[in-house]
Amino acid sequence: MQILSGVVSYDEGDAKWTLDTSNPAARTVLHTVDFLPPFEDAPDVVVAINKFEFPEQTAQKFSVSVHERFATYCVLAFHAWDGSIVESAGASWIAYGDAGDEDEELEATETMGE
Repeated sequence: MQILSGVVSYDEGDAKWTLDTSNPAARTVLHTVDFLPPFEDAPDVVVAINKFEFPEQTAQKFSVSVHERFATYCVLAFHAWDGSIVESAGASWIAYGDAGDEDEELEATETMGE
């Protein structure tokens, strides 16, 4: 069994963070998490919101989910809709599954997704 975990965070003004402006269209920011070492198969991935900041408004619509998952990486999706403004947000993730190459050191690295 291999277990990896990490934290992702975006703040207002980050070049990739596009949820901090009002827009009636649905908007998604994707974040790629690389698994090093890779899992044998696509692991189970659990994601939870660990921070969020909204301007003073009501009925904000925001979610974080696992968009895709593979043995070597997963993609997290930060999503807002209906004109919601998310000034900053963060998520914690845990991936668990069968180890791919048990000879490598366990570590996880994160890279910005496209």
